[in-house]
Amino acid sequence: MKRTSVAALLAVALLVAAVPAAHAQLSWPDRVAYGAAFYEMRGHLDALAINLGGSPGPFSSDSFMADPSRAAFHALHPIGEVYPRIETAVASADPAVNDALRASLEALQARVEAGAVSTGDVSAELNAARQAVDAAQRVTLGAGASDDAALGAAIAASLIRLSAEEYKEAMVDGNVELVVELQDAYAFLDVAHMDIFRGPTYMEYAPDQQSRYDAAFNAFYAVYDNRNDPAESTAMALALSEDLASTFARGEGAMDSGPGDMMDGMDADPMMSSEQLSSGFEGSAERINNIRTLLEVARAEYMGGNSLQAGELVREAYLSEFEFVEADLDSAGQPLLRQSIETTLNETLISEVRRNSPDVPQTIERVMAQLSLAETALMEAAANPGMMEGGDMMEGEDMMEGEDMMATEPPAAPVPPTAPETERPGGGCLIATAAYGTEMAAEVQALREVRDSALLSTGAGAAFMSAFNEVYYSFSPTVADWERESPELRAAIRAIITPMLASLSIMSAAEPGSELDVAALGALVIALNAGLYVGAPAAIAWRLRR
Repeated sequence: MKRTSVAALLAVALLVAAVPAAHAQLSWPDRVAYGAAFYEMRGHLDALAINLGGSPGPFSSDSFMADPSRAAFHALHPIGEVYPRIETAVASADPAVNDALRASLEALQARVEAGAVSTGDVSAELNAARQAVDAAQRVTLGAGASDDAALGAAIAASLIRLSAEEYKEAMVDGNVELVVELQDAYAFLDVAHMDIFRGPTYMEYAPDQQSRYDAAFNAFYAVYDNRNDPAESTAMALALSEDLASTFARGEGAMDSGPGDMMDGMDADPMMSSEQLSSGFEGSAERINNIRTLLEVARAEYMGGNSLQAGELVREAYLSEFEFVEADLDSAGQPLLRQSIETTLNETLISEVRRNSPDVPQTIERVMAQLSLAETALMEAAANPGMMEGGDMMEGEDMMEGEDMMATEPPAAPVPPTAPETERPGGGCLIATAAYGTEMAAEVQALREVRDSALLSTGAGAAFMSAFNEVYYSFSPTVADWERESPELRAAIRAIITPMLASLSIMSAAEPGSELDVAALGALVIALNAGLYVGAPAAIAWRLRR
């Protein structure tokens, strides 16, 4: 490394070490959100170090699946994913500290991408980045989570839930499919445990609390080590975060000095400017195009018999691109669309590729349609960034959505994703989805219910759907694209398909698996729709000609 580079890094370290602890006033939820973001950065930095041979802490390098090739992901996420969420707040508190944070994270990423293979290769950059994160937290939050038991408990609870979500994303059909997400799960849990809970305030907890929480964290590590069902870690995360919340709310032990109403007397946090919001949305829209390109290549590889390469491309589309779009989709008011894409891309598609399923091309087509909806939402948000201001900056983030982590009521359970297993056989309802704007619309769900519960439960119905799909997917992507470009066409198609949706409700009377019921009621529905869409117009035309 050049001496000038080392000197620059030392200058950054000296600057951030001398920062005063003057911080802007933030609301309690925003202090938790920003605090969690700073510790999320620390988790990525720890994961980077472990992949380059650093000590893994309470878990083994084997269970962490450490590998130098994975360090680049953890160097990218702090600057590419987390920093944009805190940039405005840090810059408002101290522009120089913000500049130092950005410079240190960029220097670390550049050094890792230049070919670092050990912690010694990045020691100067890694130390500078850690010092910059510490300084940014001080100027933004004042007392850190390690110095404030109440704030620490709130941030730890947020990180625990985020860790469980990362583990869930890593596991597909009982296998680790996304190793980087597994590493995130370990790292975020570890900073919640070792950096926060076992920090300077550890001795303020009563002995029974120390034992209870240490045991809970160790149980978490065991779940990850044994690759247990993600449902187990999700339930544990909810229980532990609620335990931390109730401990603080009841004022047990050292936490009885915390505030009563967390929102009282606090000003709003600094918001992102319209220019920053617009630029972020446009950047995410560009990433959507990158995802499309990767999926097109993945489809070609898969159709050519190279399922291994196709799987790698799908993982790259998710880890290197979509993860950086998620927050902007939530901010653009599309959390359900974001969750649907995430589930289809990260669970359904990866599982199908691994099983060599014939449904892979249809699933990719479904993701493409979802991505088009996402791109439209992002570009609309970029054109109207003012509509995104005035709320909580962190609103829509998974880890903070609907949460006041230290409220007395338990946090709401996450919205369950659309079950991928029921989507595979028939693909997506592209035209209806585009017409109603989301896969989660009641009308679209009704179509799927008829398809999955009635038609696909019988041989005759499955055969019909197979033939139908051959025709439907030859034109539906084009029609869906037209709909997204024309509000008038969307309205017209909604009006046109409304009678069909009503007639399909007849199929709900079919006994699942009954060939006779499906055949008889199916014939009735076909006859009704033939009368509505062919017979009635023909009769009207005939009378007009007379």
